Amino acid sequence: MAASVLMFSRSSTFCIVLLLNILCVCIQSAGARPPWLSPASGVFTESAECHTDDELLDLCQRCAKLTKSRLAYPACCSTDLEARKWCSDYVYFGRGQYDFYTI
Repeated sequence: MAASVLMFSRSSTFCIVLLLNILCVCIQSAGARPPWLSPASGVFTESAECHTDDELLDLCQRCAKLTKSRLAYPACCSTDLEARKWCSDYVYFGRGQYDFYTI
């Protein structure tokens, strides 16, 4: 009896560890990350648009505040339009279509 309980315990522990590893691999391969967290992201080139466009400045500040990421504001204000689009989609999710990133 004790041997069967011990055997069940070892096999169930192995299965749980295996499932957790598979889950971690699946999460890492998911593409739901902001563009500035991708492995290929580098240094951001700041765009002058944030200094001249109040709507874009507001979008980037909201994105930084909502995501609580230090990288969100520089990425949104950079020349990387993917980051700007991601911020717009994130900030205005569920409120209709806002295309401030194309301004």
